Amino acid sequence: MFGYILGTDGSLWLEIIWRTHFLVKRAIIGVVAVVSILVIVVGVRSLDKEAKPFDEKVVVVSLLKYLQGRTGELPVLSRVSDCRTDGMTHAPVSADLFGAFLRANGRNAMPLSFDGAAVVIPSGTDPWRARREQSGPILAVSRVGVMDDQSLVCVEVYASDARAFFFVLERTNTNWEVVAEHIAWEPPPEEDLGPEEFVQ
Repeated sequence: MFGYILGTDGSLWLEIIWRTHFLVKRAIIGVVAVVSILVIVVGVRSLDKEAKPFDEKVVVVSLLKYLQGRTGELPVLSRVSDCRTDGMTHAPVSADLFGAFLRANGRNAMPLSFDGAAVVIPSGTDPWRARREQSGPILAVSRVGVMDDQSLVCVEVYASDARAFFFVLERTNTNWEVVAEHIAWEPPPEEDLGPEEFVQ
């Protein structure tokens, strides 16, 4: 039938058509395979950059060990907190890292359960109440924001007054090390009232 339609050398044309069809099919399969590989590679790199798995408790315990070397063992409270930033900060941290910190301490966040401190105050306790009950300073530790191999944590210190610090940690294999510390907020300086201030 095909010989009749294509003429006396129809078999040659059939072979040409078959080979062309085969080559086109292989080319299409090759393009699809290359595109698929590129998508997978880009996706893996994106995940590796933005969503590398981490254990938040490891970050907090590493930070507490660092703080214990400076302040001794203080009672610790896990607390969802934006560090009184209202979404903005003057601390020299990257916008991406600060954004990750805000998301980690967002409206639906919950305090972290951990046992990396000598005394762990029950979650949900008011910091000032906890300070009175402990009869001494306490630390309130926020949830951890992570971007790439850096993490950002807010530590609020409740003593005779209150103040807070941002700590930046970097991943080293399976551990985290503090690489920077910034003041997040502190009490306003007390005004020096001269004698004339008391004149009615």
